[in-house]
Amino acid sequence: MAQAAGESKAPAGVAGAEDTDVLGVGVSSSCYGSIERGTPLAVRCAMLAFDIPAITGAVALIGTQMGMSVRGALVLAMGAGFGVGLMIAWSMIIAPSRKLARDRKRLIDRIARVSEVERDAQLDGLLAIDEKHELAPLAKAVHGALTRAHQHRLAASRLKREMDARVRDTARKQTAQLSRLSVTDELTGLLNRRGFTVRSAEMFGASVVGKAELSVIALDLDKFKQLNDTAGHAAGDKALQVLGELIRAHIRDGDIAGRLGGDEFVVLMPEAGSTAAAHAAERLQRMYAAHPAGRDLPWPGISAGVASRVEHGAKTMDELRHLADEALYLAKRSGRGRVTKAQGGGGDAGRTAA
Repeated sequence: MAQAAGESKAPAGVAGAEDTDVLGVGVSSSCYGSIERGTPLAVRCAMLAFDIPAITGAVALIGTQMGMSVRGALVLAMGAGFGVGLMIAWSMIIAPSRKLARDRKRLIDRIARVSEVERDAQLDGLLAIDEKHELAPLAKAVHGALTRAHQHRLAASRLKREMDARVRDTARKQTAQLSRLSVTDELTGLLNRRGFTVRSAEMFGASVVGKAELSVIALDLDKFKQLNDTAGHAAGDKALQVLGELIRAHIRDGDIAGRLGGDEFVVLMPEAGSTAAAHAAERLQRMYAAHPAGRDLPWPGISAGVASRVEHGAKTMDELRHLADEALYLAKRSGRGRVTKAQGGGGDAGRTAA
């Protein structure tokens, strides 16, 4: 058994070994050691009640046989009985009771030490007690209770760590989802106006630092209101969703696209000139016009305007978008279904879609 901290063990059978490191281990110096360790109190009292009159009677008998008077023999017997009774009472009742009180206090102190919340002490010290000791059942019961409490505490701590980890993970996922939703257009899955504004400003700055070209395509559905009025808003939503799917599926890695509102879309293409951007817009026009969702519907066409930062001399992202919007309006005024480059710089305007 593990020894309790701060206590030293005395050898069994050594006289006066009261400070043993385990409760009840070692035989008392009293001749009634076995009684002290395990005999019930009622038996001790019965033995005391028997021993005193027996000794008193024996002394009285011996006194009379030695020629003493009956009165003298009785006085001697009463004195002897009182002295011997006091010695027996001390050995059988008083001393064991005092030792039991000390053992009880030591056990309580030991329980207090091992039951501290932050203490990882060995609980086996509570079982370091003679099985015949009166406090042995109590020590075993407390040992069991503290062991279960310690196990429950460890389980609760482990559960808390797992729950904290799950809460953090859930919070991180929800934060990421909310962040994504805050910059995403629900209908098309593209960036919304806020998300596109932030990302486009970052990409414009990167293109300036890297002295690289950056092109923007402004897209708009032709006669979109006619589709809504003729086939209903569900058909209009489907037309927007189809364009969003085509854009997400066919833009390059590194390109970004957004729906700025209504049927207004925009694509930003880093390291691409106006010609490459115009070709990309033309491909979107052809795929959109041939999409199966447009059968039996007044399916709208696409007009697009293209502008490039270096080619058209845009100083800010807002200016670049404004140039693309002007090219889009020119495409609309020129008969719709066109891809038009911005005026100015070295670009040619009025390019018609194939």
